[in-house]
Amino acid sequence: MPTLNKNSDNIVDIDELTDQLGGQLISGATATVTVKDVSGNDLAGVTWPVAMAEVSAGLYRGNLPDKMNLDNEQVVYATYVADIAADQHREWCVEYTVVCE
Repeated sequence: MPTLNKNSDNIVDIDELTDQLGGQLISGATATVTVKDVSGNDLAGVTWPVAMAEVSAGLYRGNLPDKMNLDNEQVVYATYVADIAADQHREWCVEYTVVCE
């Protein structure tokens, strides 16, 4: 399971965002991430969603600031959203464990 570091900025990526019909890497998408606890509540300390910048075609990157309220060994869920145009919307979740470093 991927991890997030407590009391640290955490960089998260969407890598190889592709068009499911044609398989091409997508440029120009609006991408965001929101992190919630196991009860489905947004984590405190951050204004959600966090925007993710396009680094290159298919690669988007965002910074989860160290102000995010995390506890050691906590399990959290990040919901990623990518929109490119009408009828081209995708959402998925990733489960993370918080580690103390």
